[in-house]
Amino acid sequence: PDETQRLLLFLRRVDRIAIFDRQRLVAEVSRKTSPSKSPGGPGHLHMTLRSATGAKRTQSWLRFTGKTEREPMRTPDGRPEKDQTVQVAVPDTDITDQEIAGVFAGRLYNYLPTEIRTGLPFQINGDFYPSTDRKSIDNDRYHHQLWHSAVLEAIGDCFVQAIPYLLERFREHPEQFYRRLPITASTALAEPIVEA
Repeated sequence: PDETQRLLLFLRRVDRIAIFDRQRLVAEVSRKTSPSKSPGGPGHLHMTLRSATGAKRTQSWLRFTGKTEREPMRTPDGRPEKDQTVQVAVPDTDITDQEIAGVFAGRLYNYLPTEIRTGLPFQINGDFYPSTDRKSIDNDRYHHQLWHSAVLEAIGDCFVQAIPYLLERFREHPEQFYRRLPITASTALAEPIVEA
């Protein structure tokens, strides 16, 4: 249940997850997505968490999308091994600083959250090569390392492209804007994003 709030940020075809314990609802999260209203602008995610007591809370996220410059490797039948799409989900004004530092502390996603804590004040997603347990990413092969570097660079570029929109969005709350900037990273993997 602690991870429930995070699960739907980047999944493509799932909009609701309910967790039960012996037929008793423990937690439920649902997502409504509104597409971008302007070119380069974010999609808006509205995540509603319902607890076992029935209490509901809706939180909003701004999801920006970019693309890697590097082409992925191809399978023997010619299809790309990986998707070039990258995404950055930035908490909107209704998510508190305590939540950003706590339950929503930055994580690296491979559609679902990994155990990699980025130290960033937002969530990042790319089609990484996962470790066998899906808790991390696999950097054991050279072409995996090259792909992961391209994905992380594209995520950094995606965030840079988001800054003008975020400046306008948080115009009346500049302190919230600054708290969403990637000042430091807690893992070397996120350094290309901070450097962008």
